[in-house]
Amino acid sequence: MTPESSVKREALQRPELLFPHLTADKYYVVDVGYPNTKGYLTPYKGQTIRYHIPEFQRGQSSAMHAPRGPKETFNYHHSSLRNIIERAFGVLKARWALLRDMHVNYTYEH
Repeated sequence: MTPESSVKREALQRPELLFPHLTADKYYVVDVGYPNTKGYLTPYKGQTIRYHIPEFQRGQSSAMHAPRGPKETFNYHHSSLRNIIERAFGVLKARWALLRDMHVNYTYEH
C-alpha cells in the first residue's frame, strides 16, 4: 500500500476529519500513487504510455508530440489539469503565507 492510499484510507475512515465525500458526478484528480477507484481519476500506466507534459514535447516533429491513442490523450489532459491545479495551489500559497507554512501531520497505522 502506498503512502497516498494510506492517507486516503485514513481520511475516509475517520469521520472527525470531515473529508468531503464525492457525489456520483464528481471526481478527485490524483496521481499514480492512488488506486484507480470510484471517484478517483488516475492516469493510465504502462511502459509505452506517456503521461508527463515534457514527454509530449520531445521529438522533432509535431506528429511525435501528439498523443498516440485514447489512453495517451486521456493522460495528456489529466497531466495538463494536474499542472493547472498545482499552479493554482502555488498562487494561493504565494498570496497567503498561512497556507505555505501550514504543517499537517497525518499519522496512520500500517
